[in-house]
Amino acid sequence: MKNVIQAFVSSMLFAGFANADTYRDDFSSGEIDTSLWCECQIDPEYPVRSGNTSVGAAGTVLIDVDSRDVGGNNCRFAPVSECVQPGIAVLATDGDEDDADDLTASIFAEFTRSRSDGILKKVLRPNGTTYCSDLVQHAANMAYDAEEAIKGQPIPKLCIQRQELRLFSGLRASATRTSSYIMKFRMPEKDEIQDRVNSMRWVLAQWKHTKLSANYENAPYTFNGQSPFVAVRFDDAVLHVTVQDEFWRCLVAAAKHDIWPDMETINGRIPDKYCFWTGPDDYFGPKPKHSLTLIHHASPVLENATGQYTTLRLEIEAGPSGEVVLWQDDTKVATVTGRLGYNMDQGWKSKIKFKFGHYRDYLPDNHSMEIDFVEIKD
Repeated sequence: MKNVIQAFVSSMLFAGFANADTYRDDFSSGEIDTSLWCECQIDPEYPVRSGNTSVGAAGTVLIDVDSRDVGGNNCRFAPVSECVQPGIAVLATDGDEDDADDLTASIFAEFTRSRSDGILKKVLRPNGTTYCSDLVQHAANMAYDAEEAIKGQPIPKLCIQRQELRLFSGLRASATRTSSYIMKFRMPEKDEIQDRVNSMRWVLAQWKHTKLSANYENAPYTFNGQSPFVAVRFDDAVLHVTVQDEFWRCLVAAAKHDIWPDMETINGRIPDKYCFWTGPDDYFGPKPKHSLTLIHHASPVLENATGQYTTLRLEIEAGPSGEVVLWQDDTKVATVTGRLGYNMDQGWKSKIKFKFGHYRDYLPDNHSMEIDFVEIKD
Protein backbone atom coordinates (compact mmCIF):
# COMPACT_ATOMS: atom_id res chain seq x y z
CA MET A 1 0.00 0.00 0.00
CA LYS A 2 2.86 2.35 0.83
CA ASN A 3 4.36 1.82 -2.64
CA VAL A 4 1.00 2.52 -4.26
CA ILE A 5 0.73 5.80 -2.36
CA GLN A 6 4.31 6.75 -3.30
CA ALA A 7 3.64 5.95 -6.95
CA PHE A 8 0.52 8.10 -6.91
CA VAL A 9 2.34 11.02 -5.29
CA SER A 10 5.21 10.70 -7.79
CA SER A 11 2.80 10.69 -10.72
CA MET A 12 1.24 13.91 -9.44
CA LEU A 13 4.60 15.60 -8.90
CA PHE A 14 6.22 14.56 -12.16
CA ALA A 15 3.27 14.64 -14.55
CA GLY A 16 4.25 16.32 -17.79
CA PHE A 17 7.98 16.52 -17.02
CA ALA A 18 10.94 14.23 -17.58
CA ASN A 19 11.89 14.80 -13.94
CA ALA A 20 11.01 17.16 -11.12
CA ASP A 21 13.63 19.70 -12.23
CA THR A 22 12.81 19.79 -15.95
CA TYR A 23 10.03 21.97 -17.32
CA ARG A 24 9.26 21.79 -21.04
CA ASP A 25 6.49 23.27 -23.12
CA ASP A 26 6.24 22.03 -26.72
CA PHE A 27 3.14 24.12 -27.42
CA SER A 28 1.94 21.04 -29.30
CA SER A 29 -1.70 22.05 -29.00
CA GLY A 30 -0.97 25.61 -30.08
CA GLU A 31 -1.53 26.75 -26.51
CA ILE A 32 0.73 27.53 -23.58
CA ASP A 33 0.98 25.33 -20.51
CA THR A 34 -0.77 27.49 -17.93
CA SER A 35 0.88 25.55 -15.11
CA LEU A 36 4.24 27.01 -16.22
CA TRP A 37 3.63 30.50 -17.54
CA CYS A 38 2.13 33.59 -15.98
CA GLU A 39 0.29 35.82 -18.49
CA CYS A 40 0.07 38.97 -16.39
CA GLN A 41 2.36 40.80 -18.84
CA ILE A 42 0.34 39.74 -21.88
CA ASP A 43 -2.34 42.20 -22.94
CA PRO A 44 -5.66 40.30 -22.99
CA GLU A 45 -6.53 42.23 -26.14
CA TYR A 46 -3.60 40.49 -27.87
CA PRO A 47 -3.38 37.02 -26.29
CA VAL A 48 -0.86 34.33 -27.11
CA ARG A 49 -2.28 32.42 -30.09
CA SER A 50 -1.70 29.24 -32.03
CA GLY A 51 1.05 29.40 -34.63
CA ASN A 52 1.64 27.90 -38.05
CA THR A 53 2.19 24.14 -37.99
CA SER A 54 2.97 23.97 -41.72
CA VAL A 55 6.65 24.74 -41.18
CA GLY A 56 7.41 21.31 -39.77
CA ALA A 57 7.01 22.07 -36.10
CA ALA A 58 4.61 19.89 -34.12
CA GLY A 59 2.94 23.04 -32.85
CA THR A 60 3.89 26.62 -32.10
CA VAL A 61 2.56 29.71 -30.41
CA LEU A 62 2.77 33.33 -31.47
CA ILE A 63 3.38 36.25 -29.14
CA ASP A 64 2.21 39.36 -30.95
CA VAL A 65 3.14 42.96 -30.39
CA ASP A 66 0.67 45.36 -31.99
CA SER A 67 1.14 48.99 -32.95
CA ARG A 68 -2.08 49.80 -31.07
CA ASP A 69 -0.75 48.30 -27.85
CA VAL A 70 1.38 50.55 -25.67
CA GLY A 71 2.10 50.43 -21.96
CA GLY A 72 3.98 48.24 -19.54
CA ASN A 73 1.45 45.47 -18.86
CA ASN A 74 2.61 45.51 -15.25
CA CYS A 75 1.62 42.62 -12.99
CA ARG A 76 -0.26 42.95 -9.74
CA PHE A 77 1.69 41.68 -6.72
CA ALA A 78 -0.21 42.92 -3.69
CA PRO A 79 -1.95 41.71 -1.71
CA VAL A 80 -1.47 38.50 -3.74
CA SER A 81 0.95 38.02 -6.62
CA GLU A 82 -0.47 37.13 -10.02
CA CYS A 83 2.62 35.10 -10.82
CA VAL A 84 2.33 32.14 -8.50
CA GLN A 85 0.87 28.84 -9.62
CA PRO A 86 -2.93 28.65 -9.59
CA GLY A 87 -4.30 27.60 -6.23
CA ILE A 88 -1.26 28.75 -4.25
CA ALA A 89 -1.79 31.85 -2.12
CA VAL A 90 1.46 33.72 -1.59
CA LEU A 91 1.42 37.04 0.21
CA ALA A 92 5.16 37.72 0.11
CA THR A 93 6.38 38.89 -3.28
CA ASP A 94 10.11 38.05 -2.84
CA GLY A 95 11.04 41.11 -4.87
CA ASP A 96 8.87 40.06 -7.79
CA GLU A 97 7.90 43.58 -8.79
CA ASP A 98 8.97 44.40 -12.31
CA ASP A 99 7.70 47.76 -13.47
CA ALA A 100 8.54 48.94 -16.95
CA ASP A 101 11.52 51.06 -16.01
CA ASP A 102 14.57 49.00 -16.93
CA LEU A 103 15.10 49.54 -20.66
CA THR A 104 18.55 51.08 -20.77
CA ALA A 105 20.20 52.08 -24.03
CA SER A 106 20.78 49.70 -26.90
CA ILE A 107 24.34 48.42 -27.04
CA PHE A 108 24.45 49.45 -30.71
CA ALA A 109 23.38 52.99 -29.81
CA GLU A 110 26.11 53.12 -27.19
CA PHE A 111 28.70 52.07 -29.74
CA THR A 112 27.68 54.84 -32.12
CA ARG A 113 27.29 57.51 -29.50
CA SER A 114 30.18 56.97 -27.13
CA ARG A 115 32.94 55.06 -28.90
CA SER A 116 35.71 56.86 -30.73
CA ASP A 117 37.62 53.81 -31.97
CA GLY A 118 35.79 53.51 -35.28
CA ILE A 119 33.57 50.58 -34.42
CA LEU A 120 30.97 52.29 -36.61
CA LYS A 121 31.83 54.49 -39.53
CA LYS A 122 29.10 57.01 -38.85
CA VAL A 123 26.34 57.75 -36.40
CA LEU A 124 22.96 56.86 -37.85
CA ARG A 125 20.87 57.20 -34.71
CA PRO A 126 19.38 60.72 -34.62
CA ASN A 127 19.29 62.33 -31.21
CA GLY A 128 15.91 61.79 -29.65
CA THR A 129 14.67 59.30 -32.23
CA THR A 130 11.21 58.21 -31.16
CA TYR A 131 7.96 57.00 -32.60
CA CYS A 132 6.16 58.11 -29.48
CA SER A 133 3.86 60.84 -30.78
CA ASP A 134 1.59 62.80 -28.45
CA LEU A 135 -1.24 60.44 -29.40
CA VAL A 136 0.80 57.33 -28.59
CA GLN A 137 2.01 58.83 -25.30
CA HIS A 138 -1.58 59.65 -24.39
CA ALA A 139 -2.54 56.02 -25.00
CA ALA A 140 0.38 54.93 -22.81
CA ASN A 141 -0.70 57.31 -20.05
CA MET A 142 -4.23 55.94 -20.15
CA ALA A 143 -2.95 52.36 -19.88
CA TYR A 144 -0.71 53.23 -16.95
CA ASP A 145 -3.49 55.14 -15.19
CA ALA A 146 -5.62 52.00 -15.34
CA GLU A 147 -2.75 49.90 -13.97
CA GLU A 148 -2.08 52.39 -11.18
CA ALA A 149 -5.72 52.20 -10.12
CA ILE A 150 -5.35 48.44 -9.69
CA LYS A 151 -1.84 48.37 -8.25
CA GLY A 152 -2.29 51.35 -5.97
CA GLN A 153 1.06 53.00 -6.65
CA PRO A 154 2.59 55.26 -9.32
CA ILE A 155 4.06 53.60 -12.41
CA PRO A 156 6.50 55.37 -14.78
CA LYS A 157 4.56 56.33 -17.90
CA LEU A 158 7.02 55.09 -20.48
CA CYS A 159 6.38 54.72 -24.18
CA ILE A 160 7.18 51.02 -24.41
CA GLN A 161 5.54 47.77 -25.48
CA ARG A 162 5.60 44.60 -23.41
CA GLN A 163 4.16 41.19 -24.26
CA GLU A 164 5.99 38.63 -22.13
CA LEU A 165 5.35 35.26 -20.55
CA ARG A 166 6.88 34.80 -17.10
CA LEU A 167 7.84 31.52 -15.49
CA PHE A 168 5.75 31.09 -12.35
CA SER A 169 7.67 32.14 -9.24
CA GLY A 170 7.57 28.72 -7.57
CA LEU A 171 9.45 27.15 -10.50
CA ARG A 172 12.40 29.53 -10.51
CA ALA A 173 15.94 28.21 -10.31
CA SER A 174 18.51 29.39 -7.80
CA ALA A 175 20.59 32.19 -9.28
CA THR A 176 23.82 30.71 -7.92
CA ARG A 177 23.30 27.16 -9.17
CA THR A 178 23.68 26.25 -12.85
CA SER A 179 20.39 26.05 -14.72
CA SER A 180 19.77 25.53 -18.43
CA TYR A 181 17.29 27.28 -20.73
CA ILE A 182 16.56 26.21 -24.32
CA MET A 183 14.33 28.13 -26.73
CA LYS A 184 13.51 27.43 -30.36
CA PHE A 185 11.93 30.45 -32.01
CA ARG A 186 11.87 32.67 -35.04
CA MET A 187 11.24 36.34 -35.73
CA PRO A 188 9.68 38.08 -38.77
CA GLU A 189 11.49 38.31 -42.08
CA LYS A 190 14.10 41.03 -42.11
CA ASP A 191 12.23 43.24 -44.58
CA GLU A 192 9.17 43.12 -42.32
CA ILE A 193 11.10 45.06 -39.66
CA GLN A 194 11.10 48.60 -40.95
CA ASP A 195 13.56 50.26 -38.56
CA ARG A 196 16.92 48.49 -38.53
CA VAL A 197 19.22 51.45 -37.94
CA ASN A 198 17.95 53.52 -35.01
CA SER A 199 18.76 50.98 -32.29
CA MET A 200 15.27 50.82 -30.87
CA ARG A 201 15.58 48.57 -27.83
CA TRP A 202 13.99 45.13 -28.16
CA VAL A 203 14.39 42.29 -25.64
CA LEU A 204 13.26 38.74 -26.55
CA ALA A 205 14.25 36.86 -23.39
CA GLN A 206 15.64 38.00 -20.07
CA TRP A 207 17.00 36.57 -16.87
CA LYS A 208 16.77 38.83 -13.81
CA HIS A 209 17.52 38.47 -10.13
CA THR A 210 14.78 38.40 -7.58
CA LYS A 211 15.29 40.97 -4.85
CA LEU A 212 18.94 41.13 -3.85
CA SER A 213 19.88 43.81 -1.37
CA ALA A 214 18.33 46.82 0.31
CA ASN A 215 21.28 48.79 -1.09
CA TYR A 216 19.70 48.68 -4.55
CA GLU A 217 16.55 50.35 -3.20
CA ASN A 218 18.44 53.46 -2.15
CA ALA A 219 19.65 56.35 -4.27
CA PRO A 220 21.30 56.43 -6.72
CA TYR A 221 20.42 52.83 -7.63
CA THR A 222 16.68 53.37 -7.88
CA PHE A 223 16.97 55.27 -11.15
CA ASN A 224 16.27 52.27 -13.36
CA GLY A 225 16.07 49.15 -11.25
CA GLN A 226 18.06 46.07 -12.02
CA SER A 227 18.48 45.23 -15.68
CA PRO A 228 18.58 41.58 -16.78
CA PHE A 229 22.01 40.14 -16.12
CA VAL A 230 21.56 37.88 -19.16
CA ALA A 231 19.41 38.85 -22.14
CA VAL A 232 18.63 37.81 -25.70
CA ARG A 233 18.06 40.98 -27.68
CA PHE A 234 16.85 42.01 -31.12
CA ASP A 235 17.75 45.70 -31.50
CA ASP A 236 18.00 46.66 -35.19
CA ALA A 237 16.59 43.19 -36.03
CA VAL A 238 19.94 41.72 -34.99
CA LEU A 239 19.92 38.71 -32.67
CA HIS A 240 22.48 39.24 -29.91
CA VAL A 241 23.21 38.13 -26.36
CA THR A 242 24.44 40.31 -23.49
CA VAL A 243 25.60 39.63 -19.94
CA GLN A 244 26.21 41.95 -17.01
CA ASP A 245 28.72 42.36 -14.22
CA GLU A 246 26.49 44.50 -12.03
CA PHE A 247 26.12 47.69 -14.10
CA TRP A 248 28.54 46.76 -16.88
CA ARG A 249 26.74 45.25 -19.88
CA CYS A 250 28.86 43.35 -22.38
CA LEU A 251 28.18 41.77 -25.74
CA VAL A 252 28.77 38.01 -26.01
CA ALA A 253 27.76 37.26 -29.61
CA ALA A 254 25.70 38.90 -32.34
CA ALA A 255 24.31 38.22 -35.80
CA LYS A 256 25.39 40.38 -38.72
CA HIS A 257 24.37 44.01 -38.48
CA ASP A 258 23.58 46.14 -41.53
CA ILE A 259 26.28 48.67 -40.60
CA TRP A 260 28.09 47.32 -37.55
CA PRO A 261 31.23 45.22 -38.16
CA ASP A 262 31.14 41.58 -37.13
CA MET A 263 32.18 40.91 -33.56
CA GLU A 264 35.76 39.73 -33.28
CA THR A 265 36.71 36.40 -31.72
CA ILE A 266 37.76 36.84 -28.08
CA ASN A 267 39.81 34.64 -25.77
CA GLY A 268 40.28 36.69 -22.61
CA ARG A 269 38.81 39.69 -20.85
CA ILE A 270 36.00 41.25 -22.89
CA PRO A 271 37.42 44.42 -24.49
CA ASP A 272 35.90 47.61 -23.15
CA LYS A 273 34.62 48.50 -26.62
CA TYR A 274 32.09 45.68 -26.30
CA CYS A 275 30.79 46.88 -22.93
CA PHE A 276 29.00 49.93 -21.59
CA TRP A 277 27.93 51.28 -18.23
CA THR A 278 24.21 51.03 -17.43
CA GLY A 279 24.44 52.30 -13.87
CA PRO A 280 24.00 55.71 -12.28
CA ASP A 281 26.32 58.49 -13.37
CA ASP A 282 26.79 59.50 -9.74
CA TYR A 283 28.03 56.05 -8.74
CA PHE A 284 29.83 56.11 -5.40
CA GLY A 285 33.49 56.63 -6.27
CA PRO A 286 35.28 55.55 -9.46
CA LYS A 287 33.41 53.09 -11.62
CA PRO A 288 34.85 49.61 -11.12
CA LYS A 289 36.20 47.67 -14.08
CA HIS A 290 34.21 44.69 -15.22
CA SER A 291 35.54 41.21 -14.45
CA LEU A 292 34.13 39.29 -17.40
CA THR A 293 36.22 36.85 -19.42
CA LEU A 294 34.92 35.53 -22.74
CA ILE A 295 36.03 32.49 -24.71
CA HIS A 296 34.57 32.00 -28.17
CA HIS A 297 34.50 28.31 -29.08
CA ALA A 298 33.07 29.12 -32.53
CA SER A 299 32.36 32.22 -34.57
CA PRO A 300 30.74 34.96 -32.46
CA VAL A 301 28.61 35.86 -35.50
CA LEU A 302 25.27 34.23 -34.78
CA GLU A 303 22.74 33.04 -37.30
CA ASN A 304 19.95 35.57 -37.22
CA ALA A 305 16.39 34.61 -36.29
CA THR A 306 14.78 36.70 -39.02
CA GLY A 307 12.46 34.45 -41.01
CA GLN A 308 14.01 31.23 -39.72
CA TYR A 309 14.03 29.12 -36.61
CA THR A 310 17.02 29.13 -34.32
CA THR A 311 17.61 27.29 -31.06
CA LEU A 312 19.46 29.05 -28.27
CA ARG A 313 20.63 27.26 -25.16
CA LEU A 314 22.04 29.14 -22.18
CA GLU A 315 23.54 27.57 -19.09
CA ILE A 316 23.48 30.23 -16.38
CA GLU A 317 25.04 30.59 -12.95
CA ALA A 318 25.20 34.02 -11.33
CA GLY A 319 27.45 35.15 -8.51
CA PRO A 320 31.04 36.33 -7.94
CA SER A 321 32.38 33.27 -9.78
CA GLY A 322 29.56 32.92 -12.27
CA GLU A 323 29.40 31.36 -15.71
CA VAL A 324 27.21 31.60 -18.79
CA VAL A 325 27.58 29.12 -21.64
CA LEU A 326 25.88 29.93 -24.96
CA TRP A 327 24.95 27.41 -27.63
CA GLN A 328 23.21 28.07 -30.94
CA ASP A 329 21.61 25.03 -32.54
CA ASP A 330 24.26 22.31 -32.10
CA THR A 331 27.24 24.67 -31.81
CA LYS A 332 28.86 25.77 -28.57
CA VAL A 333 29.48 29.46 -29.20
CA ALA A 334 30.83 31.06 -26.04
CA THR A 335 31.63 30.78 -22.34
CA VAL A 336 31.59 33.84 -20.08
CA THR A 337 33.07 33.74 -16.58
CA GLY A 338 33.49 36.32 -13.85
CA ARG A 339 31.16 38.23 -11.58
CA LEU A 340 27.77 37.72 -13.20
CA GLY A 341 24.76 39.62 -12.02
CA TYR A 342 24.41 41.91 -9.03
CA ASN A 343 25.88 41.90 -5.54
CA MET A 344 23.96 39.74 -3.11
CA ASP A 345 23.72 40.30 0.64
CA GLN A 346 25.41 37.72 2.83
CA GLY A 347 23.21 34.64 2.95
CA TRP A 348 20.69 36.02 0.46
CA LYS A 349 19.21 33.32 -1.75
CA SER A 350 18.32 35.00 -5.02
CA LYS A 351 16.40 33.23 -7.75
CA ILE A 352 16.14 33.82 -11.48
CA LYS A 353 13.13 35.54 -13.00
CA PHE A 354 12.86 34.21 -16.57
CA LYS A 355 10.66 35.86 -19.18
CA PHE A 356 10.34 35.73 -22.96
CA GLY A 357 8.36 37.56 -25.62
CA HIS A 358 8.62 41.24 -26.56
CA TYR A 359 9.87 44.09 -24.41
CA ARG A 360 10.76 47.04 -26.61
CA ASP A 361 10.61 50.71 -27.39
CA TYR A 362 7.33 51.64 -29.03
CA LEU A 363 7.35 50.88 -32.75
CA PRO A 364 4.38 51.61 -35.03
CA ASP A 365 4.50 48.12 -36.56
CA ASN A 366 3.01 44.70 -35.84
CA HIS A 367 5.41 41.82 -35.24
CA SER A 368 5.19 38.25 -33.96
CA MET A 369 7.63 35.98 -32.21
CA GLU A 370 6.91 32.33 -33.04
CA ILE A 371 8.06 29.79 -30.44
CA ASP A 372 8.38 26.05 -31.06
CA PHE A 373 9.43 24.99 -27.56
CA VAL A 374 10.98 26.16 -24.30
CA GLU A 375 12.80 23.84 -21.90
CA ILE A 376 14.23 24.64 -18.47
CA LYS A 377 16.48 22.38 -16.44
CA ASP A 378 17.41 23.27 -12.89
